[in-house]
Order: sequence, then C-alpha cells, then structure tokens
Amino acid sequence: MGSHVINKRIMRQLIILTFAVGYGATENSDLPSLKLSEDLFSSTSKLEGLVAKEQAVVQMLEMYAAETKAHLQTIERYIKEYKLVISGVSSAHNLVANPIDAFMLVKRTTVEWDGVERAIYLMANRSRGVFDQVLDFRHDQFFPNQEDLNGAAIALVRLHDTYRLNMTDLANGILKGTPSSKTDYFHSQQDLGARDCLFLGKHAFNRGYFDTAVQWAEAAISKVESGDETLGKREILSFLDMAVRVHDETLERRGPLGAYWQTNPVPIDKHLRNIHKEKILNISKIKIYSKALERTNGR
Repeated sequence: MGSHVINKRIMRQLIILTFAVGYGATENSDLPSLKLSEDLFSSTSKLEGLVAKEQAVVQMLEMYAAETKAHLQTIERYIKEYKLVISGVSSAHNLVANPIDAFMLVKRTTVEWDGVERAIYLMANRSRGVFDQVLDFRHDQFFPNQEDLNGAAIALVRLHDTYRLNMTDLANGILKGTPSSKTDYFHSQQDLGARDCLFLGKHAFNRGYFDTAVQWAEAAISKVESGDETLGKREILSFLDMAVRVHDETLERRGPLGAYWQTNPVPIDKHLRNIHKEKILNISKIKIYSKALERTNGR
C-alpha cells in the first residue's frame, strides 16, 4: 500500500484519536462532535495521568532496587568469604584444627550470619511493601488492563489501514508529515518489536483486516531478520502462512471487501495470483468478444 502525506496538526489529532478509540470509543457508533471531543480529552487526560503514574512507580522501583542491591551485597560477601575459606582445606576436621579458622567459623555463624538474616528479613519486608504499593497503583483510578491493550492495538491497526501508512516506517515508530519540512513528522521513543508486530497482526486478522494482518506479520519477520530477538521466526511464519491462506480463500470466495473483512485485490500466493490474472484476462477477452459480436449483429 502507498503512503498518504499527513500534516503535523492532523498527525497529532490522529495519535489522540488512536487512543480515544482504544480507550473507550465504541466500534461502530456515530458519535456527535461534542461527545467525540469529550472522549478525546478524557482519553488523553488518562494517558497523561498514566505517564505521571508510571514515573512515580519507576522512582519507587529505583529506591527498591538500590536497597535490594545493598542487601544482596551483604549476602554475597558472606558466600564469597565462605567459599574462599572452604576452598583451602580438604575437610571440616582440618578447618577446625586451626584455632584461628575455628574462631572465624564461630564469628561467621554469629555476627556475620546476623547480618545475613537481617538482610533477608529487610528484603522480604521491603518486597512485600513494594508489592502492596504496586497493587495500589493498579487499583487507584485509571490503570490499563488487557482489554485496554487490545483496544489500543485495534486503534493502531485502523490508523495504519485508514491512512495507508508505510508499514516499515510505522513499525520503526515514524509517522511522516509533509515532505517540505524535515521536522514535520513524529518519531516515537521506542520502535515496535517483532513480538509487537505479530501481536498487532493477530488483532488485525481477528477483526477481518486480512491484508493488513499479512503486512504486520511481514514487518515482524523483517524485525527478526534485523536482529530482533523478542520472538522466533518460526512462530511468525506459522501465523503468516495461515493469514495468507485465509486472505486468498476469502478473496476467492467472497471478494476483496465486505462488511467484516477486507483483502488485497489480488491473491498473495504467487500461484493463485497467476491464476487470478489469467481469469481476469479471460473475462476481459470475453467482454471484448461480446462487444465485437454485438457490433457485428447490429449491422
């Protein structure tokens, strides 16, 4: 599919609309402009709030990670010292036969072991506290769930399909604007990974966007071939083979466009595409022959 040029103002509206659809707008409803504006405002407000909430969670996790690292260092020091001592003796008898080693053994299992126990206790308590805080974050006001993620995925699929966006650019986080301005485009902070592309392809397939599903699967393969290790190529190829088969069967039986499906105008499978071309050519020849016959009979 080709790419449509989108100006910067429209691009911003599209990105907002993408998540308005994903976070609450109904699929087939004709919403009044005021209601749509309210949905857009509500959706962007929720997402901006989510950014702030994630920032708070990350700050908490940074503190937790630093505290945990300090406690782990206490445990690791104890393990390292034990291994260093035990590696130099052949038996427990030889170790305790030396009065200095015997003293250090008692020291390790009293003073130093107290430190290890305290570290484990503090880590367990802190982990419980952090876990409770994370649960509070999830239950406090808006926090997305799997249904929200599915909605955002469908919205992104529709955005690509409606505006014929370049799949490679979109997978790399680029929404291009007018060619007259190099700055007139959006570039995301993160690209989509192979697993993300396959996830979007499956959603496109489930909604009947069979042509788009194939493109997303091909984008996933391209990611893997470029070094993406989030997903194995075999899993993608399995989905791609199925998507191509359903695409071509749907095109053959039902045509390229319906209320709940869409395909390319020609099959994706090379063999079927050649048959399709021959069929179109034969139909064209029959039409030409029929018109010529009509002209002859009309004389």
